[in-house]
Amino acid sequence: MNDIKEFKIKNSKGQRLNVCEGNDVENLKGVIIYLHGIGAHHQVIFDCEDSFPYKSNFFALSGYKSYGLEFSGHGKSDGIRCSIDNYLDLVDEIKLLIIYLKGIHGNTKFFIYAESMGAGLSVVYQIINSKESFIDGYVLMSAMCGITDKIKPNYFVKELLFKMSYVYPTLPFLGATDHISASCRNEDYLKHKLTCKYQYNEKVRLNTARECYLVCEYIEKNKEKFDVPVFILHGIDDTITDAKKSISFYKSVNNDKKRIYLTKDSNHILTLGIDKDDDRPSEILKKIVSFFDDLCN
Repeated sequence: MNDIKEFKIKNSKGQRLNVCEGNDVENLKGVIIYLHGIGAHHQVIFDCEDSFPYKSNFFALSGYKSYGLEFSGHGKSDGIRCSIDNYLDLVDEIKLLIIYLKGIHGNTKFFIYAESMGAGLSVVYQIINSKESFIDGYVLMSAMCGITDKIKPNYFVKELLFKMSYVYPTLPFLGATDHISASCRNEDYLKHKLTCKYQYNEKVRLNTARECYLVCEYIEKNKEKFDVPVFILHGIDDTITDAKKSISFYKSVNNDKKRIYLTKDSNHILTLGIDKDDDRPSEILKKIVSFFDDLCN
């Protein structure tokens, strides 16, 4: 049922980026590019609706071909694990894959399905590339659209951490991944995630924390420039990314083809149910297909 392949492309630094390729589709409507969050990847952690094979098969049944980009330093890609020297390098990696796939799929509709940090990077990609982004619509899941006030450092702490980040860039220092573990209510998934060799479960490196902060800062200053169709999904009690920032971003989007879905008592990963009786992951995937279909008609 699931025919997942992998191939490599090289970024501007010569690093090999791993790309997961989903099921082939006969009557192709569109191409979906998946972008993961900080420390994550597209390798299978746990057999559920959130896994790349499951989503690839689900969307293929509706005419959409899936590709999952693993950023440098993540998953099976080259680079120091979860180390980001400049977030624009990752934005360039998004563009690199899009151009590569445009050479294969031509004028087919292209969509981005991005989570958390990947969602923030995709927003930056769209704003920077504007009408030449080649993307027809975005699904932003638990997006990193701004620094939540609960963890935003004061000016002096920020300046100190920034200075340290340039002296000791790869130092694992901040405990954000601890919050990620605490936020996961699916114990079976969490057990597998903490033992997955492709998952980065250590403290966040100083350079990575700095660049995530700068992504959020850029979005907050430029969000009015994002004007393409978008479907935003967020848990209102998400402890990793701030739903209020996603709502503010949604309101700023100058496009009538925009949707928003809010829920509560969920995981940071909305397509991961809190237990076997949680039917929201399936409902969310159906809503995403509906969004894509509307943009293809």
